[in-house]
Amino acid sequence: MKFYNAYINQHLKLFNKAVIDAKNNKLITLPKNLPASLSKLFLSHNRLKRLPENLPSSLLIIYVENNRLEGTIRNLPDALMGLNLKNNRLNTIPSHLPNFIEFLDISNNVVTELPDDLPNSIRSLNVRNYPKRILFQTMMPQVKCSIAS
Repeated sequence: MKFYNAYINQHLKLFNKAVIDAKNNKLITLPKNLPASLSKLFLSHNRLKRLPENLPSSLLIIYVENNRLEGTIRNLPDALMGLNLKNNRLNTIPSHLPNFIEFLDISNNVVTELPDDLPNSIRSLNVRNYPKRILFQTMMPQVKCSIAS
């Protein structure tokens, strides 16, 4: 685990703290304090079970598909515009999604219901492999929704 944290810390310096691209690195944890200026976080295909509770407020994009995230994600940054959570083990969707979020992919998780108050800013909602009864209770006319199973 120390190796992976050292690896992330090294890459934080290399990417000038604006973008972290640490896909396919078998990461199991992240440093507790990510850079305050971080705008994009790409952590696909790792072994993460959770994200840090104090994500930087500057984050616009988070891609954490194909990990082992469990439970729910809390404390998402208000500026977040894109969130890819597909292929994890999440059982709930964040209850307070940011008001500016436009893209949300929650496909292939174990979610049993969608929140009633999805932001109107969502333009693309991917919810593949969910029972249709769960999906249709939350559909919004402005959303391009992919519901193939």
